[in-house]
Amino acid sequence: MTRLPEKTRMIHARIEPRLKAAAEQVFSSIGISTTEAIRLFLKQVELHQGLPFPVAIPNAETTAAMA
Repeated sequence: MTRLPEKTRMIHARIEPRLKAAAEQVFSSIGISTTEAIRLFLKQVELHQGLPFPVAIPNAETTAAMA
């Protein structure tokens, strides 16, 4: 018996409840679901062949400004 390929896969992630709620509020305000937001992020990773935004350790000046 030949099985057809799955069209989707599940992703399970442990997320801090406060962060999840805050993100869901943002997604709701722009009219997308958390699933759609994750799909958009993963598509951007695929297109950029890496993270779709710069990631850096903040320098002392930036750290002071954030404090």
